[in-house]
Amino acid sequence: MKKFFLLSVLLLFSISCSSQKEFINNDDFCDFSQNIDKVNKSLTISKEEEDLFLKGNIILLDNDTINSVLYKHPTYKTITNKQTNKQTNIDKMLVYEDGRLIGSYFQYIKGFLNIGMEIEYDGEGNIIKTIDHRQADKYPICFKEAIAIAEKKKNKKDSILSISRDSILYNKKHYYWSVYVKQPNPKNSNREGKTWSYRIDATTGKLIKKVSAEANPG
Repeated sequence: MKKFFLLSVLLLFSISCSSQKEFINNDDFCDFSQNIDKVNKSLTISKEEEDLFLKGNIILLDNDTINSVLYKHPTYKTITNKQTNKQTNIDKMLVYEDGRLIGSYFQYIKGFLNIGMEIEYDGEGNIIKTIDHRQADKYPICFKEAIAIAEKKKNKKDSILSISRDSILYNKKHYYWSVYVKQPNPKNSNREGKTWSYRIDATTGKLIKKVSAEANPG
């Protein structure tokens, strides 16, 4: 009986460790397409399109998978092409000046979280600056992993609103993800469903705590 109990404890410990390392051992899960096609290296605006900016933004494409919209900055006159992948909830942001690509970056739309590589280009299209928003040294658990962990922890009817990077200083800085989750509205009630924050350790993937979030962050 004692031997059986010991084996059961070891098995439970093994399963627990395995689940904690599930994402850490497979960082391919963090990948997403950061490709910028040659056609997106420049932008040509017609006179008709220029006139349309006087009325607002220009929708280039909108279907089941992609939404592409042009925004013109009112001061700097730069034009941003925001290409939203509806399947991954990731925005590809392409910034142009005088028709030349001068910058690119990516955002996860639930929380407007900067992800992947942010790049600045010179007038010849050469890379002059990069910022790595992956921050793998501080967040070995990436945003996709943190969301997947919260999906397993939350109730089935709850929905994920947004995600943000957070940290707290003890003896040294400790990094974690805050994944915000909302309960559905109670039946026959005007009250809003509760919003929770799942704080997930950015190194181990362990759930640190689940706390009530008074304001809707998404």
